[in-house]
Amino acid sequence: MTVTVQTNPNEDIGLAPHHFIGLSTDAKPTVASHSGLPSPTNGSTFWEYDTGDTYKTYDGTNWSFFKEASRGAGLVQIKSVTVTSAANAGDVTLATVTTQACEIESVVVQSNGATTADLTNVAVYGGAGKVVTFIGAAQGVRANIDAADKQVATLGPVALAATKTVVMTLTGAGVTAVDLTVIIAYRALADGGYLV
Repeated sequence: MTVTVQTNPNEDIGLAPHHFIGLSTDAKPTVASHSGLPSPTNGSTFWEYDTGDTYKTYDGTNWSFFKEASRGAGLVQIKSVTVTSAANAGDVTLATVTTQACEIESVVVQSNGATTADLTNVAVYGGAGKVVTFIGAAQGVRANIDAADKQVATLGPVALAATKTVVMTLTGAGVTAVDLTVIIAYRALADGGYLV
């Protein structure tokens, strides 16, 4: 992911705090290394859109945890996972329910490009022993996700207790990597619940 910066109109770009956006795995910009972006100033923030957490710099170099994602009961949260495992990988854990039970509202599997011919199908399950089927193998057949932006989806709601998982099963004939994104929309059933 490329880090981007959000500025407010009529601000002096060199002095005002900046609002950077990126993945939790992206290097946060510093005064010494900001890859063509404005240099972070005191009070600049970095929002990790995959975790929802926000960090703030007090000196343009060091980043401190500032604000946790809103995980209140009933608030919609999104978990996005890129899957690049082998087409015959079998079970790949997408998410684990953490702290409190969550209600899964929808699951979308989207192709990020031409899907490898090694893939036969995908399926997405939840709960202990994969007892909940979100997307079955027939729906997740390669023909339904064989080009960029093609997708299969399901709607919930399905409640999963803390520690339960959401798993994708990849079935195929070879080891060529897939390139899929899974987007899970969910709500915590009690304050503090989220997917990791």
